[in-house]
Amino acid sequence: MVAVANAGLEGTYAKRDPLDAATQASADSAMQALTGDPGASFEWPTEPEMELEVTFGAGVSYRFAPNWYIGAETQYQTEFETEVGQERYTWFAGPTLHYGSEKWWATLTWFEQLKGGKEQYINQADGNLHLIEKTEHEVRLKLGYNF
Repeated sequence: MVAVANAGLEGTYAKRDPLDAATQASADSAMQALTGDPGASFEWPTEPEMELEVTFGAGVSYRFAPNWYIGAETQYQTEFETEVGQERYTWFAGPTLHYGSEKWWATLTWFEQLKGGKEQYINQADGNLHLIEKTEHEVRLKLGYNF
């Protein structure tokens, strides 16, 4: 049996130019169609902003045959942004399958979003998930080469 844990930190600084008139008009039209509000407009931030993303993960695996492992993994991820504080969070969990040889390895993970929140898209049906930057299900394939 193998147990793992990890933590990650990612920082971003963004400064955006204003949208040109045609792009702004197109985005406003799309927003009005989505909301049904003829006065709705698409808000595009032009003030510099910083984002900080924090990730924590853990997992366990069991060797069931030479070089083959099966296990489970979970990951919590949250993002903080200059103007709004905590902008979003997600919690994923799911099974993993790992193969490791002397020279290379591969891990396949199926993640299901168990919980998520804060930002939501317009008319989002499930309020317990974060579906703007994440999906309900994620498949990850990690490959490695030992040198």
